[in-house]
Amino acid sequence: MRVLLSLLKRLGKKVSLDVAYNFVQLNYPIWAFYFKKLTLPNFGGRHEIKISGKPAIYDVFVSGDKNYVVAIGRYDRVVDWSKLICVFDSGCEVIGQVVEDFSDEKEAYQVSIIKYLIPSGCRSKPVVLITLKLDDSQIVNSLQLSNHSVELPRHKLSVTTLMKDEDRFIPEWIAYYRMIGVSHFYIYDNRSLKRRRIRNLLAPLIAQGIVTLIDWDYPYVSGAPDNSWRFCQRGQMHHCLYKYGSFSDWMLFIDVDEFIYPVNAEQDFLKFLESREHPNIAALQFKMIWFGNSGFEQVPKGLIINNYIRRSPEVLSLGREKCAVRPQLTKLMFIHGVKACEENSWMEVVSPELFRINHYYATSSKRQFKGYSDHNDVEDTGMRKYVDSVEEYIGKI
Repeated sequence: MRVLLSLLKRLGKKVSLDVAYNFVQLNYPIWAFYFKKLTLPNFGGRHEIKISGKPAIYDVFVSGDKNYVVAIGRYDRVVDWSKLICVFDSGCEVIGQVVEDFSDEKEAYQVSIIKYLIPSGCRSKPVVLITLKLDDSQIVNSLQLSNHSVELPRHKLSVTTLMKDEDRFIPEWIAYYRMIGVSHFYIYDNRSLKRRRIRNLLAPLIAQGIVTLIDWDYPYVSGAPDNSWRFCQRGQMHHCLYKYGSFSDWMLFIDVDEFIYPVNAEQDFLKFLESREHPNIAALQFKMIWFGNSGFEQVPKGLIINNYIRRSPEVLSLGREKCAVRPQLTKLMFIHGVKACEENSWMEVVSPELFRINHYYATSSKRQFKGYSDHNDVEDTGMRKYVDSVEEYIGKI
């Protein structure tokens, strides 16, 4: 009886906290309950624009190829995005090219992506000055956009993720992906309560040019009436694709509890990507397999890949996939796939016999009460061979 009462007490406390937390996230900006944000510098240098008091454009920036000014935002905050005009300091008014996002049965909510061709006389300037106008009303005046006067390094493979309070696991995740060939990480911090700790943790990697940290302060609450998590995550994905994609041959979109696993130990991930650099392959989609809690009722100390060794028997045939894309050939993305590629290119599904995603679902404290017995059918210690290398890299951070 005591055990039952204890479990009910823990569950009740967690549910109460989640309800209160979700209410705050949906109804108030983060600074209303997290004062530290006011004292911390902003990471990411975004130009957010509000319309009617609500964020409508997440960022406006110059594309990596220096040909376009790009605006990424929420599709539902403006009736007709095609009427948003970009006026350059030369006086030239440019009508945007809207990248047509389209409704989908599972991910009906769209993002807004608009590209404005930069007049030739402005492309050589280190700073581009613009004004955005909607229905002849000025939204913002003299927005100064960096034109990449200092060229960013080129990456064979970069990774991007949207995360929140993952200070416990992100060093292991970074170490693992560094080991398989990732040279850069675009990490979007979604309202972390431990924001100062995460910044201090990532500071050495930011200084070394290994991590780019971007503050992404938009609600991501599953079940929100306005489906805001779709705007939040799909906005983040397209922001990274269009702002940073020009600097990577391949960009992997994946979560902090997901690890690309070479089923055949002889497979080298970078060499595998090189073998798929066909002119018409825009993306590679990887299947996922669930790993359970391996009998732990609390997340144990140590590495995920060492502790969690029990999984489901089969890879999911459909759902939960993640993608590595070639940014120059990719136009639109789902959370779990590619929505639109350039003409005559396509997404290839990778056989799970070559590579799969190990999804360590039970590591999240938010999921501790969703069934301890799920996904523990098969023992799988395949990731343990990487433990020493991962621990060695973590020690260097």
